[in-house]
Amino acid sequence: MLGIDRRALIRLIYLPALLAAAAGTISCGSEEQFASIPTPPPLEIDIEPSWSPDGGTIAYVHIARDIEEGAQGPWQIWLHSVSTGEREYLIEGDHPDWSPDGTNLVFTGGRGIQLVDIKTGGVREVISMPVAAFPQWSPEGDRILFRPWVDSTGMDLYLVNTDGAGLVHLPISAPSGGDWSPDGSEVCVTSYFDGRRREVGIFDLQDLHATPITSLGGDARYPAWSPDGGWVAYSFSRMDSGRESGLYRTRPDGTGTERICRGGNPSWSPDSRYIVYEGLNEEEYSISLWVIDVESGETGRIEAFRFD
Repeated sequence: MLGIDRRALIRLIYLPALLAAAAGTISCGSEEQFASIPTPPPLEIDIEPSWSPDGGTIAYVHIARDIEEGAQGPWQIWLHSVSTGEREYLIEGDHPDWSPDGTNLVFTGGRGIQLVDIKTGGVREVISMPVAAFPQWSPEGDRILFRPWVDSTGMDLYLVNTDGAGLVHLPISAPSGGDWSPDGSEVCVTSYFDGRRREVGIFDLQDLHATPITSLGGDARYPAWSPDGGWVAYSFSRMDSGRESGLYRTRPDGTGTERICRGGNPSWSPDSRYIVYEGLNEEEYSISLWVIDVESGETGRIEAFRFD
């Protein structure tokens, strides 16, 4: 569930609306035929959640549903208050991640990686690199891990200082990016370790060596390391593995693999108790944010979930 390419899924969801809109531009056929084509309702698409270090706010990406919403950009970063449920538009962009002190978000926007101050809205460019993706702030706050969409290295990871200097190539292909270990010495990734299936692995930033920790035989994406260091959560699609798709977690040493729930693209709460993730509502053809208590298994849409 949502382990597949989410952007491809979104295109499929919007396809009926696009076809209905396109029908109005065709010069042949009767008005009655055009009128018989159903117009889909606006679709809610909220993706790419990122939980703030203090636990009080979840940043996420909202995809504009119509021309009116699109005035603020097709891909929009919003802030959701955990305590009040209130939502606030922040900036046009994609792939948000919090600074360790919670004062800024790194995101992809314009033609590269940028930072935005949460209080002032001020924006600063880190590095100009078209179609960069999955930026992740280091625990120390001095570097950003990211992946160019495609370059001469394929889909390898890079590091860059927050001032834009010190660009470093990491020799590990990670199509859906990576996430830092709490001590900043390693990153978790999903990569084609066997050349066929995408598994979860740990990449050591000192010896530049990656070690796979899963052998699920399907397609793993969007790894997220828990703040307490105990787990790596990720999306998984079954392919021909026989396993059920959904949100999974595995310990960094490769033990304890288990399915958590339906959904994908996880982000941990600071206490590692909760995960916010993308959930697909198949009846409404919408993607929204859900929360799970990973110990009790209780789940709910973010706006209705009761936190202890």
